[in-house]
Amino acid sequence: MSAEQFLNRRCNSCFIEIFGDEKSGKEKILVSLAIEKASKGEIVLYIDSRGSFRPEKIVETQKVKIETMGRIDVLKATEPGFIFEKISRLITNKKYKTILWDGMSLPFYEIQVSYELSFLARLFSFYAIKGNMITVTNPIVSLRGKPFGYKYTDPYVHMRVKAEILKENEGRLTSYGWSAKYFIDEWQVNFEDLVTDELTGNN
Repeated sequence: MSAEQFLNRRCNSCFIEIFGDEKSGKEKILVSLAIEKASKGEIVLYIDSRGSFRPEKIVETQKVKIETMGRIDVLKATEPGFIFEKISRLITNKKYKTILWDGMSLPFYEIQVSYELSFLARLFSFYAIKGNMITVTNPIVSLRGKPFGYKYTDPYVHMRVKAEILKENEGRLTSYGWSAKYFIDEWQVNFEDLVTDELTGNN
């Protein structure tokens, strides 16, 4: 099933955080979700903290229509203060039903205490329960295996999911009580629920 179908089944209208090691497929899950939403006519906000989102490359390699990519508004995340003010205004405008943020905590990495990150997480939480989808990704940068910014976002995230790569172009999402495989084909990601035996290792 598609990224949108899968996430809607698990947590419709909620604030989702996908975390994991580098190159675990987090970004591609977001891009797949953005393209799927935009192809249905929805205007999507995609916030890019890594500077790696290249719409023109996707159009060239995936034959995605230019009109589709034109429905994805891209905000390059740079300075924390700028991000805070800009996103607050965008959410207040209520233009977007879907907000995707790759590397939400990265711009705040150098800040010891980030009340702005905490405020944005709370804002996302309230915005999501009003019928919107907020999905963000964060890298693991702590020895305890938790995503960076955990203590600021944890009270507000509705569903936290760990992404891990199993082999080339195949990975697994794991959350509370469930797990699913995902398969990466360029910028398209599809999901498959794991049955109980696969989860436990029983045959």
